[in-house]
Amino acid sequence: MKLAVMQPYFFPYLGYFQLFHAADKVILYDNVKFIKSGWIHRNRILEIGKGPRFIGLPLEKASTNNRIKDVKIDVTKDWKTPIMHMLRHNYCRSPYYCEVKDIVDAALDLKEASISGLAKSSINAVLAYLDISTPVDYDSTRFDSLENDLDSLAFLPSSTAPFHRLKQKRMTYRVKALCDAENANTYINPIGGIS
Repeated sequence: MKLAVMQPYFFPYLGYFQLFHAADKVILYDNVKFIKSGWIHRNRILEIGKGPRFIGLPLEKASTNNRIKDVKIDVTKDWKTPIMHMLRHNYCRSPYYCEVKDIVDAALDLKEASISGLAKSSINAVLAYLDISTPVDYDSTRFDSLENDLDSLAFLPSSTAPFHRLKQKRMTYRVKALCDAENANTYINPIGGIS
């Protein structure tokens, strides 16, 4: 069985869905630390005459000390209207605009305040549109004990091992444990995660 493990991204890039297509199963893993400069809560669109522009979701006190699943969207702010306005302004003459606008609009309907939940909603919408039926496990809470084990293991910096090597060892241990838990014999990863 070929397993892929990805963090839930906000309307991910094409390669993300190529990974889903290549795997037998995908785990959307939100049990890891939130990265402020990552793709979990933001993305880019091409703005007419200006090039790439970030669109993002306002977050409540997001910190790299939080796990992705614990980061909340600031529901007191109107974030959906500006995103939909930018999409209309920049893409209304594009082929399939109406079809895709409806998909984005539905995916952005906030049913819960977690960034993980909204990112998963955006992923589900695109998977359905692309007719990709790879099984996806959204319940990373069943791996809480794995993350607690990682926290207790000796992956702390020492004079004999540089920090980047310990971080790499920790990530490798996590992937191996996830593959073992899923009885996977192959792990698939995008090119950016090859190290």
